[in-house]
Amino acid sequence: MLQKIYILLLFTLVISPIKIIGQGLPPVQQLMTQSELKETGLSKLSAAELRKFNEWLERYTLTVFEVANSQSRTSNNDVIESQIEGEFKGWEGDTIFKLTNGQIWQQTLYAYHYHYAYRPKVTIIKTDAGYRMKVDGISQTIYVKRVR
Repeated sequence: MLQKIYILLLFTLVISPIKIIGQGLPPVQQLMTQSELKETGLSKLSAAELRKFNEWLERYTLTVFEVANSQSRTSNNDVIESQIEGEFKGWEGDTIFKLTNGQIWQQTLYAYHYHYAYRPKVTIIKTDAGYRMKVDGISQTIYVKRVR
């Protein structure tokens, strides 16, 4: 059971994040046997709970890919650390982020997440698929492009 999950994670390390986002990963129900689903307790989940679990697994897998990718290919010029200027209330599609270092970044792919913080730290990492922004206090990352 865990072996299949590890194979899935390893498989995604070879695929670009764009392909994963565009096509999605196979649901865990296709990767595990009925016995494995029962042994892990996943068979007890409702269809909505399984859908949420599969969404989380895809986000987690993308994060693992990006961390592995960024650690092996980043230089000091590929990482920007700053803070968001003033209040931060998450993102909702094409959100603009003004940083304390004077740079302005914009969200490029749709995602919605509400999180309030004042001047949170941000890390922007250049990957093969574009720039990803991580905001302190939020486990998700989002794609961004530099506006200024």
